[in-house]
Amino acid sequence: MTSNIISNKLKTYNFSNISQEIHAIREICQYVALYKLSKDGFFANAAFMGGTCLHLLHGVERYSEDLDFSSLEVAPNFDWITYTDSIKEIFASQEIIVDVIDKSKLDSAVKKVFIKENSFGKLLTFHDRSKVRNLKKFMLKLEIDTNPPEGANTTVLDINYPGFAAILCHDLPTLFSGKIAALLCRKYTKGRDWFDFIWYLENKIVPNYNFLSNALKQQKFLSDNIKVDKDWLSDKLLKKAHETDWRSAITEIETFIDSQFITVEHWGVDYFSRLIEKLNKYL
Repeated sequence: MTSNIISNKLKTYNFSNISQEIHAIREICQYVALYKLSKDGFFANAAFMGGTCLHLLHGVERYSEDLDFSSLEVAPNFDWITYTDSIKEIFASQEIIVDVIDKSKLDSAVKKVFIKENSFGKLLTFHDRSKVRNLKKFMLKLEIDTNPPEGANTTVLDINYPGFAAILCHDLPTLFSGKIAALLCRKYTKGRDWFDFIWYLENKIVPNYNFLSNALKQQKFLSDNIKVDKDWLSDKLLKKAHETDWRSAITEIETFIDSQFITVEHWGVDYFSRLIEKLNKYL
């Protein structure tokens, strides 16, 4: 890799405001972190998952924040330090010195770290930064579930920036199931959940019911005697659509999309009820 890979890559993006540029910088850094994790053998024991996986590897047109992973087997002794030290080195090679803040808790299966650099702002090309809050607190979060639900299926996809790397990730049916579980179990409104939900429907992805059932049981959303099928799923999704604060959902997703090309003003109970009906027809 040549020097200044981050600033050079940034020049290939088209953005019209500073918020989009910050998303672009974060996305570039996500690719750099994935590349380094691959080269360090991380994906021999873990798989990429979540909304960022959908965005980076499948081209879903919305920015994302966190890198989420799932261990392939229960791994209570997992420690990020081996990998984050290496990630620090690759950023240092680009004259970006990062701090790693470990937020993992001993009693939690989810191990998380934040990669922070107070001078990411020097990469910005926009001069008007008055609307950007906490620019100095730019962070990249890496999170791994060390006690994941059983039943995940995986596949290998490639990235070619900042170099070629193979990434083990959940396949689309498993990703869809993970998204449904998050959508049903999340205690707050997240427009990105519904945005991704639309993409899965448009691509006629059938959920991995085994993984979905195990994920919902693990989160105490589902009892052992309940079978997850299309009728049960449609009913729960319709209920969630009626409970959702659509104004908050729209406000949240608009910060992660280019509103010049994607419109979400039509979001609401009626729209998503029709989509859930559509889902029920091809399951």
